[in-house]
Amino acid sequence: MSAYAHARECFLAAVARERMSDLLSGGALLALSGGKDSVLLFSLFADYAKEKGIPFSAFHLNHGIRGAEADADERFCASLSQTLGVPFFSARSDIPALAAARGEGIEEAARRERYAVLTAKAKELGYTAVLTAHTATDLAETVLLQALRGGGIRALCGIPPVRELKTGIFVLRPLLALTQEEVLAALSERSLPFVTDSTNADNAYARNYLRAEILPRLSRLTPVPEHALSRLAENLREDAALLDDLAKDAYARLLDGELLDGEGLLALPASLRFRVLRLFHAEMTKGAPVPERTHVCALFARMEKEGDFSFSLPGGVTLRRTGGRLCFGDAPVFRHPRTPIRMGCNRLFDGATLWVLDESTTPPPANVYTLSTQKVLAFATIEGELYVRSREEGDAYRYGGITHKLKKVLNDKKISRTARSRLPVLCDDKGILWVPHLEGRDDGTRARHPLTVLYLAGDQCPDALTDAKKTGK
Repeated sequence: MSAYAHARECFLAAVARERMSDLLSGGALLALSGGKDSVLLFSLFADYAKEKGIPFSAFHLNHGIRGAEADADERFCASLSQTLGVPFFSARSDIPALAAARGEGIEEAARRERYAVLTAKAKELGYTAVLTAHTATDLAETVLLQALRGGGIRALCGIPPVRELKTGIFVLRPLLALTQEEVLAALSERSLPFVTDSTNADNAYARNYLRAEILPRLSRLTPVPEHALSRLAENLREDAALLDDLAKDAYARLLDGELLDGEGLLALPASLRFRVLRLFHAEMTKGAPVPERTHVCALFARMEKEGDFSFSLPGGVTLRRTGGRLCFGDAPVFRHPRTPIRMGCNRLFDGATLWVLDESTTPPPANVYTLSTQKVLAFATIEGELYVRSREEGDAYRYGGITHKLKKVLNDKKISRTARSRLPVLCDDKGILWVPHLEGRDDGTRARHPLTVLYLAGDQCPDALTDAKKTGK
C-alpha cells in the first residue's frame, strides 16, 4: 500500500471508529498552520468533505512570534486554500503579550488562544466541529511529558480523538494513528508542499527535545514507540471513562443542592474522591482554575481533622465545611431536609429552632419572643402533618387574596441568596403555611385553633436555649 493510501485508510478508520461523521455534518473549520501535519489533513479532508458534501473552511492563526516567517506561513495557507477552492480565514494574536499577562508559558498561551479563536470562528460560521492535525507523535510526546510530571490516569490518556468544548463545538483529531514519518512519506508521494516552523528545531522546548532526542532512542526498545504509547493511552481512556461514570454516580448521591456530604466524600476510594471533588468544583465555581493535585491533597488532609473550616483554592475560590457539609462561596448554603414538626420546640437541620404553640403548649422563655421572627396563623386551617423543608423551584402560596410566587416575595424583601437558603418553609399537606419574615397562609376564614410560630436562627439562640436545641424539648 502506498504511503498516501495508508494515511487515507488511517484517516477514514478514525472517522468511522470515533463516529465523527455525525459531528462533521454541520460543517467544520480546519486548523491550518501550513506545517506538514495540517497540510496532509487538509488534503485528506478536502477529498472527504467533497465526497460527503460537508461544508468546511480553513483557518490560520498568526501567533505574532516569528515576524516575517510567520507572515509567509499565512500567505502560504491562503494560497493553498485558494488552490483547493476552500474558503480561508485568518487572525493574528500577540501570544508573547498574552503569555506575559496570564503568567503562562508561550506554548500554553498559544494553545489557549488557538482554541479560543478557532471555536469562536466555527460558531460564527455555524459549524459544529473543529479539525486539528495532531498525530501519534504528538500524542506520544504528551504522554511522556505527563508521565514525567507525575500525572494521573486522565493526564496519561494523552490527546483524545474527540473532545467536546464548553462552547458546544467538537474538536476532532483524525490523524492520531499516523507518525511523523508516515506523514512525511504521504506528503512526499503526492509532492504536497508545506512550511517549516524554525522554532521546531529549538530543543529548549520540551516537546522538541522529546521528538529529536528521546523518541528515536526509544525505538531501540520497541520498533514504533508512538504506537506503543498510543495503545497505552487508549487503554487508559477506557479505564478513565469507567472511573468517571462511577464518580458521576457518587457525586449525584452525595450532592444536596449546593452542598456536598464531606464524610461521604472522604469515605470514597482516592481515585473517586478526586474526581467527585473536581465535578463539584466545576459545577459550582463556573470556570475557576482547576486545582492541582497538591491543593486537593492538602484539602483532604484538612478534612481528616475535626471542625468547620474554610480553604483557599486557585482563582480566589474558597471551599467551606460547615456541619460536615462542603460548599463553595463566601458563606455556607444550607438545605433543610423534610422534617416533621410537632408542638413545642423543634430543632432544625442548621441548628435553628422553630417553635409551634397553641393554647395547651408551654410557652418558651421570654427572650425567645424578643429575638425570634414570629407569626400568628389565625387565618390558616391546618391540614394533615406539619413539616419543614427548603425552598423549591416554583414554590407559591396564597395570602391577601392573591397567590404569590415565593421567589418573587423573597426578592422583593431583598433577602440574600444565602439567607433565603437557610429559611425553613413550614408546610402542611395542603402546601406552604409560613416562611419566616413573610406573611402566613390565608385560607379566608379564621382558624378554630390558631397557632403561633416563632423562628430563631441558629446563630441567634441564647445560652438558655442550648439544652432545648440539643434535646428538641
